[in-house]
Amino acid sequence: MTVDSVVPTEILEPMADVTRRRPWRTDSLRQTYGFDDVSLAPGTETLDPDDVDLSVEFCGLRLSIPILASAMDAVVDPKMCGLLAGFGGVAVLNLEGLQTRFEDPTPVLERIATLPADEVQAALAEAYATPISDDLVARRIEEILATGAPAVVAATPAAARKLGPFCAEHGADAFLVQSQSRRRATSRRATRHSRWPSSRASCPSPSPSGTRPRMTRRSS
Repeated sequence: MTVDSVVPTEILEPMADVTRRRPWRTDSLRQTYGFDDVSLAPGTETLDPDDVDLSVEFCGLRLSIPILASAMDAVVDPKMCGLLAGFGGVAVLNLEGLQTRFEDPTPVLERIATLPADEVQAALAEAYATPISDDLVARRIEEILATGAPAVVAATPAAARKLGPFCAEHGADAFLVQSQSRRRATSRRATRHSRWPSSRASCPSPSPSGTRPRMTRRSS
């Protein structure tokens, strides 16, 4: 016995309309996977690591591995730039962070890292109230270059107009202008007054002289 044999069709059809599920926003979402959803299994073929080339071109710099360290105070300092460069990557120094505000930012960073969560914002505001020092900007670039790493630095569009030419004069290899990922997020005044060429999406090729650093924008 089936439902159709018991319930008349004129009753079933209205019931189907009532029970039909309405579309949800999640219906159009693309399925994604986490670490627990994927298992890596050995293949039938092997590849010699010597045959693999991970090198990539970035702002006119040739990197052995496509890894960049973010321009964040808790991540990059001149020592980190040298360490990552030794592995073939590059680290980006934030020119508006604590590295250019304090001779030794380590105590400030340690204090912020150990504070209760509800006190962190006040501590950050206090630390960032200290002005950026041009002498420290120049010194950090010098310290990065001393490690053998390329000096790749970053600043917001508001600071790029001043810091861009200054960093170029002090030997920086590349200057990244931090901005929002929106299409219209740009600072024409900052790039117009800089000695470095600008790009909306990627780093341009090095200048013919090979001595001028490159400027580009990155998403934050």
